[in-house]
Amino acid sequence: RKMEQNIQIFDKDGNAIHSRQFKLKTSVVPYEQDLIELMEPQVKYTSKYGNYFILRTINRHVSKEEDGLFLYELFDENGNKKWRKEFEIGYESGVRQYVVSDVDGSGIKLVGGATGTITFYSSGGTVLKEIKEINGFDLGNGFSAVFSEDGRLRLVNVIENGYNREDKYSRVIMFNESGEELWRFEGDNYVSGQAVGISPDNNYILTSDYTPVEDGARTTYLLDGDGNLLKKFEGIMFSKIVFSSDSKTAVINSSAIIDLPSGQILRQFGRAGSFDIASEKKLVAVMIRNRLFVNTFDGSPVFTYRFGPDDIFVGNRTPFDPIMSNPAVQISDDGSEIFVSLGKRIVRFRLQ
Repeated sequence: RKMEQNIQIFDKDGNAIHSRQFKLKTSVVPYEQDLIELMEPQVKYTSKYGNYFILRTINRHVSKEEDGLFLYELFDENGNKKWRKEFEIGYESGVRQYVVSDVDGSGIKLVGGATGTITFYSSGGTVLKEIKEINGFDLGNGFSAVFSEDGRLRLVNVIENGYNREDKYSRVIMFNESGEELWRFEGDNYVSGQAVGISPDNNYILTSDYTPVEDGARTTYLLDGDGNLLKKFEGIMFSKIVFSSDSKTAVINSSAIIDLPSGQILRQFGRAGSFDIASEKKLVAVMIRNRLFVNTFDGSPVFTYRFGPDDIFVGNRTPFDPIMSNPAVQISDDGSEIFVSLGKRIVRFRLQ
């Protein structure tokens, strides 16, 4: 798969203010025998509004014979390096993820495996606290975390696949800036969902869990800012979430629009890849495969657009199996502007 060989950062007027060149290297994937192109540097995380991003560089690939050597670097939006950390990673090491605050670049490192850890970093990369939250169980790849809008809170969703189903392992934990636990919530099922969310005013939390068996239960929970249960939605879980800027509405990719003060589902729609909310106009912008839909909360159509193959496909595995990009959509609060990021370009729409 061919990929872009550089990352570019643009200001609000579309001017490129920073660019970093990547290298492409052909190497053997550990679990396969075919030669494929692996991109040694890769952007692994971008903060919510793009103020910071983490670049991971593979200096040595993982193999059964030798540990890999991975370099993680944090940059601000102007390309200034804030810190760098190098890790050796074994063949059976757990998955590691980073989450970064858009406010000051402070971070959380999540490491799965037989012993899962949550590490809190300052904006300069200093370790503030490390917590061994999971002990003796395999951790799934959905371990996730999110910062509050003001940067004061850290919410972590623990994905713990336990062996004894008599016990419940799913939980969501709220921490403060120092990594001190404020509260935790444990749901009805065994495994936490793959995303969590904090409303902009810190008054609402959304999380989900499920039981990993055929026809197992799925549940989404609406909590208040102190972790108390406000509403339970049976049969629903999610892996993406967007809150309105006024903290009154949330959209989850189980295709539900939720009114947070009342805890009611306003509408459900087709499963979406990306979505956003215009609070003032009460609009939802949704990308479903190659189509953009803008509707009111009650489902009335406002605007729709279909993108062509040249916009959404970025390469081929085979001539008959094109690789589709993951489009992302954002809509301004007043509903006047929509931006869609595609595999080959960014498109801006203006609603009249």
